[in-house]
This record gives sequence, C-alpha cells and structure tokens, in this order.
Amino acid sequence: MGGTTADASSADLMVDLIISLDGYASAEGWPGWWGLEGPEYLAWLAEEGEKGHTFLLGANTYRLMSRMSEEAEAQGPGFSEDEGAALTGLAAVPKVVFSSTLHAPSRGRTRNSSPGTRSRPWRR
Repeated sequence: MGGTTADASSADLMVDLIISLDGYASAEGWPGWWGLEGPEYLAWLAEEGEKGHTFLLGANTYRLMSRMSEEAEAQGPGFSEDEGAALTGLAAVPKVVFSSTLHAPSRGRTRNSSPGTRSRPWRR
C-alpha cells in the first residue's frame, strides 16, 4: 500500500445490530433486546459512549432515530427517563448516513451537514 500502515488507512468498525426479524426497529413484544440489558451491558455502553464514535446509518434507520430523538426532546410519551436522555443525545453524535433518497441532513452532526457544504453522492 505504498508505505501506508494499516493503522493510518483503516478504522475499527463495531456493529451493534438491534432489529426485528422482519426488518423493522419495533415489533410485537417491544423492546426486544433492549429489555434484556444487564449491569455489564449497560456499563459497557456507558464506557463505549465516551469514546466519541461516529455512527454509520442507512436512511430509514436515520429517519426513525431522528424522529425518536425529536419526540424525546419534546418529552413525548412512551420514553422512560433513561431512554429520553439517550435519544436526545443522538443529535449531537457524529454520523454518516448512506442513502440514495436522503438529500440533506435534517439535523445534528451528520457528515457534510455544515452550512454551505453540498453532500456528494457515493457511487458504487
């Protein structure tokens, strides 16, 4: 690779996949895995959250999570205090959204979201 080390040209990718079998974020019997958290898992999440990760999202997941974040900020019903705190912080998290249908980020720190910056489509 022309003298480039693996550390300089790559990053770790951690995937936390929480989804129903039919491809939706909510299903009968909600909250799915989220209801099974234990002290070790919650401690790990708190530790990981302090590391400043960038989220990688598809357009549908981004739209869903953005909407949930807005509802939590408005103190909408259906969220516990802990869920509300986690969701309202979502807007401040750096994120990259892969989409052919989303033309501009709606809010928060999304890649290419600074004023005057045009999003560049990624080609296959």
